[in-house]
Amino acid sequence: MLLVMKWIMNQNALSFEHYTLLEKDTPVLDLKFNYHTNTARISLEGEKRAFMIDNASALKNKILILNEYGLEFGQLSYENEISSEGFIQIENKEFRYVIDSSGHPRILFYNESSQAPVVSCLLPERKAVDFSLNKNIKNNATSAALILLMGWYLSVSVVEKTSNLLV
Repeated sequence: MLLVMKWIMNQNALSFEHYTLLEKDTPVLDLKFNYHTNTARISLEGEKRAFMIDNASALKNKILILNEYGLEFGQLSYENEISSEGFIQIENKEFRYVIDSSGHPRILFYNESSQAPVVSCLLPERKAVDFSLNKNIKNNATSAALILLMGWYLSVSVVEKTSNLLV
C-alpha cells in the first residue's frame, strides 16, 4: 500500500517560509521555516515543536536536525552534495529516500525491507523549493528541512497509522 502525501507552500513572510503537509488533501503538519536561523517550527495535532537544521556541521555528507534543546534528534545522509537519494535517521528509525525531479518533483520513501516505495510525497513547485539534481542539498536548508521533517512525521505518525510500514 503506497501512501500519497503532498507539501504545499503557503504565503511567506519576510523571515520565514510556510508549508503544509497534506495527507489525502487533509492538513496534517504545519511548518514555518526561518531561513535566517535555519529553525523549523512545526505544529502536529496540537503539538508544537522547534527544530534546527544544522547544515554547517563538520560531518561530510550529513545534515543534522537538533531538537529544542540543541540535542541531535536525527540526520539526513546522502551520497554526494548533489545526490537525489540518501537515508534519514530519526531516533532509532531509518529509511531511504529518493527524490524524483522529473516532472513535478516528489520524494519516495522506502523501508529497509521493501524494494517498492511505501510513501510518495509531492514536493512544492520548483519556483518555491528547487530539488533539481544539480542543486547542492547541503546549501539548501529549506530542502533539508522538508525532507527531515517529513521523515520525523513518518516516524511518529504514519508508522502508527500504517501498521509499521517504515519500521
